[in-house]
Amino acid sequence: MIDWVTAVVPCFSADPDKLNDGLICRIRPDGEYEWAKHVPISVVGSHDANMRVSYHPISKGSGYIGPALRIDGNPAKWLQGHNIFGSSDLSGLIYAVLERLVAILELQPDEQETDSWKRGMYHIYRVDCTEMWEFPTHADVLAWLNAAQFQSKSRHGKPIMTGGTLYFGKNSRRWSLKFYSKGEEVNRRDNPLPASLPFRNMLLEFADNKLRAELVLRRPQLEKLNINMAFIWKLETPKQQLLEHLATLDMADQFLLTTKQIDGLLPRLQLAYKSWQRGEDLRSMFGKSTFYRYRREMLKHGIDISASCEDRQEKKMALREIFKNEPAQIPEWAIRTEILFQPLLSESSVGDSGHDAMAMGEPHGRPSHAPGAASSECGHSNTAL
Repeated sequence: MIDWVTAVVPCFSADPDKLNDGLICRIRPDGEYEWAKHVPISVVGSHDANMRVSYHPISKGSGYIGPALRIDGNPAKWLQGHNIFGSSDLSGLIYAVLERLVAILELQPDEQETDSWKRGMYHIYRVDCTEMWEFPTHADVLAWLNAAQFQSKSRHGKPIMTGGTLYFGKNSRRWSLKFYSKGEEVNRRDNPLPASLPFRNMLLEFADNKLRAELVLRRPQLEKLNINMAFIWKLETPKQQLLEHLATLDMADQFLLTTKQIDGLLPRLQLAYKSWQRGEDLRSMFGKSTFYRYRREMLKHGIDISASCEDRQEKKMALREIFKNEPAQIPEWAIRTEILFQPLLSESSVGDSGHDAMAMGEPHGRPSHAPGAASSECGHSNTAL
């Protein structure tokens, strides 16, 4: 699916006075002015998700000269309230965002301009391509991340683990990969799923045992691959790019929790772990609150003390093996509901991709709303701008 996008879209009616939230200036110590930059405005979408929008004049040499909109954000989250799953139709998502922005920002595109939007005739500066893979348990996801931290590398070198996210090429100007537990992310206190989101508990349960892989393609890499225009992107492009970059990673043949990793546990957790290894019942050894506190802390190391140790000890898995499986599909219960936004797909972009769950809804990707259900506040109308 498409996650984060930065795009610069021609728009003659873009007003710099309305599309800035102030200025950031650089002035030299001697008082000489060097440059000024508009601060983007934040436009609220579905369930309080934000899209950053700014005025971006395009200069000579780009194939177009004139005012433009720079949009920067997560179209899926802005349109449907979450990004656990969503569409792979890059042009369709951006057009849906533009259609909504026309009403909010009182833009006045002409027919030629809206036609160029529909056809994807604009530049892309960043695209995040993402898929999720399912593990038997949440603890298995954490164990994979912990092992991959020590037993894998990319052309950028060893990965970096920050806040539970494993980064390859985190500071690269071209591209980077990151992996994390989607279940952990959606349960964070600082970034929870909106309480008003329909099917919220089902979304949380669905995300719990999923490993998220995200490829961040930045402008130099997009230009190198000749995929820096929206119209070039087909439904299969995000998945294809992600898998091709995943294939460049050097990963160990198999992983288990190592002694070194176990030794990293706090002393009180090591005692609990060794008791669990001996097959003792930790629920009877500790109070309820202590047991669940220990379980929560040990899950960070891929150890689930609520599961049988005998089953756990026998688990061996190649780090790369998980990517031989098909990525997690959009659940059937989400199809034709307001938590799955499906752009209108052109005949040429539908293609033969059977995997893309975005084609699992109505023909040609019509908005995915259940009969009689309330439409999302950012729903895509069937009328032209």
